[in-house]
Amino acid sequence: MNKIDAIQAMLNGHTVTHRYFDNDEHVAMRKYQDEKGCTKIDSKIYVLSSKHEVSEIMFWHDRSGAHWNEGWEVYK
Repeated sequence: MNKIDAIQAMLNGHTVTHRYFDNDEHVAMRKYQDEKGCTKIDSKIYVLSSKHEVSEIMFWHDRSGAHWNEGWEVYK
């Protein structure tokens, strides 16, 4: 899938990986519970497989080359 598809997948609650990532490396958007207990997605914060959180801007800044536009898939 391409970058836009990967972002949409994360907005839908999926975790994604890229062909340049290690086998156990992945990223997802932060999930949180609202005041009613519903799970929500924070599209401005990305959670890496290492459990580190980075801003959306920082994540894509480090992956701005054309080779990051393709090669995404849902992490299994």
